[in-house]
Amino acid sequence: MNPSWAEWPRPHTNLFACLELGWRWWLIALCGLALLAATLVKLQHEQGLAMRQARLEITLRALNDRLETGLALGFELGDNHRAQAMLEELLADDSTLISAEVFDASGISLFNTDRGAIGEPVPAGWSVASTRLKDGLAPSAQGGSQRAWSVMGRDDFTLGLPLRSAFGERVGDVCITSQYPATPTPWTLLGAIALSGLGLTALLVLLARNFSLALDARRDIATSMAATARLQSTDQRLSQALDELGRVQDTA
Repeated sequence: MNPSWAEWPRPHTNLFACLELGWRWWLIALCGLALLAATLVKLQHEQGLAMRQARLEITLRALNDRLETGLALGFELGDNHRAQAMLEELLADDSTLISAEVFDASGISLFNTDRGAIGEPVPAGWSVASTRLKDGLAPSAQGGSQRAWSVMGRDDFTLGLPLRSAFGERVGDVCITSQYPATPTPWTLLGAIALSGLGLTALLVLLARNFSLALDARRDIATSMAATARLQSTDQRLSQALDELGRVQDTA
């Protein structure tokens, strides 16, 4: 025989019972908040990098124009006596720059803020990126007519532009290397997550407790109804017993 509602034990609506009812939803919501924070930090870092690249490309284009002015006058790229000074001035004006360099079409450094590297071949990745740009395979950083190539390293990145003579022939490249922007500190977001987690926990406990109290009320109603039904059944059996007793006495 199945037990009636009245025979069921009453649930305890304490904190542990509330958490037992909704801890899975609380965990899912908390993981969602953490994922949202990580996404926001990543987007902030990517936006900072894009803004720095855009700013440095403007600087690079201005330097490229100054170097190409000398080429337009008929000077050879290696004969530009102002090139070294321009690179060093650029490095002094921008603390985020690591180096600036001009190399010829064969990949040999002609001017460099690191004077010890002058005459040395540039990293192979730069030559490959410049060649891909010349072949029309490199993506445009800003979508302009004169596209810049880029090489992303582990700790820094390099932007470069081709240098062209008065006849449009590529005679070399100018490039600048910059450090990545600082990764945004996640403490503000973590604090917001912690506060959100506390609020979420309080809301979970409140909702779970209200649910438990509503369940208690339903159980009380069911218990009262079961008790009433039992009393009615007992009263009916008692009436039947009295009637039967009366008939026995009459026959006696």
